[in-house]
Amino acid sequence: MKVKIRSLSIGLLIGALCMTSCTVVWLFFVARSFLKMSQDVENYVRLQDDVRRIGKASDFLTDSARQFVVTKNIRFMKGYFDEVNERKNRENSLGDIMECVGSELEDSVALLAAALGNSNDLIIYEVHAMKLAAISAGIPESEYPAEVAAFVIPAEEVSLPEKEKLALAYKLVFDEHYANEKERIMSRLEMAMMRILDRYKRLHDASWRDFRDSLLKQGVFVAIMLALVLSAFILIEKLILRPIMVFMKCIREQTEIELAGAVEFRYLAAVYNRMFLSNNAAKAKLKFEAEHDSLTGILNRGAFESLVKEHCGSGKIVGLLLLDVDKFKKINDMHGHEMGDAALKRLADMMTRYFRDGDYPVRYGGDEFAVLLTEIPDSPDGIGSAIKAVREKIDDINAELLVASADCPVPFSVSVGAAFSKNGAGGRLFSNADIALYKMKSAGRCGVMFSDEIL
Repeated sequence: MKVKIRSLSIGLLIGALCMTSCTVVWLFFVARSFLKMSQDVENYVRLQDDVRRIGKASDFLTDSARQFVVTKNIRFMKGYFDEVNERKNRENSLGDIMECVGSELEDSVALLAAALGNSNDLIIYEVHAMKLAAISAGIPESEYPAEVAAFVIPAEEVSLPEKEKLALAYKLVFDEHYANEKERIMSRLEMAMMRILDRYKRLHDASWRDFRDSLLKQGVFVAIMLALVLSAFILIEKLILRPIMVFMKCIREQTEIELAGAVEFRYLAAVYNRMFLSNNAAKAKLKFEAEHDSLTGILNRGAFESLVKEHCGSGKIVGLLLLDVDKFKKINDMHGHEMGDAALKRLADMMTRYFRDGDYPVRYGGDEFAVLLTEIPDSPDGIGSAIKAVREKIDDINAELLVASADCPVPFSVSVGAAFSKNGAGGRLFSNADIALYKMKSAGRCGVMFSDEIL
């Protein structure tokens, strides 16, 4: 019901003016808290995108150099130097990050700068490899980019046969040293991103506390105003007190606020609801990113360790599967990291489809996966039935993986080690599964081996 307050005394008018003033001030603090939370989320997303661009640009340089060495197609070499000299995604992204964070995240900036330095160090290997490949392919020097033309090949390499020059080019961009340097770049980028995430989570929590404090101060403001409007209690009860009680109840119960009461309170409810939904979405996103692997979308190692602690010593039957992609390095080396990522995504998707809701598929690290089985019946044949079911699932998974798909045209298989315990996920469960996995690999891969010991 819309009511115009015209019959109140001068005292109540003064009280109304005080109420309006306090409401405006309160709205200012609420809006400021909301803007601060929004800005923190926007900055985090922006920094996340910049860090990813650095990694993607580094991978682009690697892929372009490798593609040229493999195909001898000059466009890959030109694309390589377009990125280095024209687009400069790595340098531009680092500059954007430094501008955004200033001196607040010096450690993260230092990690990113170190990653960029590692990437620049690899340019020497890549240019060296591209020149050797270009010479072996007989590409005229007039078609070389300036950097390749200016690169001086060591004298002992000049006299090598063409095949040996090409082999040396392959080694420069595909050997273990090069792969270790790439892994160091990605590790530093990931570490920097984790530190940025930690900082912005703390900023977001602080902004939310400020908003909550503003709402609590409103409660004090209502108590003071109640004494000023005592003679118009019924009107105030309908327009102010009742909506406020609804607001406080919704805040305690963490629910959206019903749009009720005077126009001002409807506005406040709408502001709160927008902030409430935005905060829940941001929290859900942060929680998801903290517990899930960014590539495959399944649980990550941190979440897995939490699950193990939760089920440690539970007195229930649990099983642990350790999965390893067979010859995964060969997939990366022969087909590139994008194909390797596609293989990991395909395996993660199949694990999600083949295992039950009570099982927990996890990417433990690199090409290592795990599944924690928690809903095994406590019966004489419970573990036997679980072993049979696991064997069938792994056989079905390998059968499907060995057939190329549109998303991953390279067939592959997995080796699995399994172990069971009657007293939760503790003790030697992990080591037993790891030993079983080693035996499976030694026995020829592409299958599952079960530990003889049931803890």
